[in-house]
Amino acid sequence: MKEPHDPLNILVFGAHPDDCDLRFGGAAMLYRALGHNVRFVSMTNGDTGHYREGGGPLARRRYAEPQAAAAIADIRYDVLDIHNGELEASIAVRKLVIQIMREARADLVLCHPPGTTIPTTGLWVSSCRTPPTR
Repeated sequence: MKEPHDPLNILVFGAHPDDCDLRFGGAAMLYRALGHNVRFVSMTNGDTGHYREGGGPLARRRYAEPQAAAAIADIRYDVLDIHNGELEASIAVRKLVIQIMREARADLVLCHPPGTTIPTTGLWVSSCRTPPTR
């Protein structure tokens, strides 16, 4: 059981690199300033969706950008190597999300709201809503 003075472990899931930053970046910096632990997880590697770049070069760029943001915010930022558009709401993804939640010993887990119209996002949100048992 956590004591009132113990830091919180905050875990934020996004479908793509930069989703966590855009939705929770400022709050993450405030929580870090208060001594709490923050971890962002991008469920896909961001290798599609750019007008002139794609594949490996784009995935490498979309990995480097969150790592730079993480260094500024003093947080951990994981980018999973799942191709954009290939993330599925499956038992395997559910197990992966639960494994990450357990590893992070998350006290607070945030993700996209249900009902989103973005295909990659909408497919996996239900996996994030299944809480792990400790």
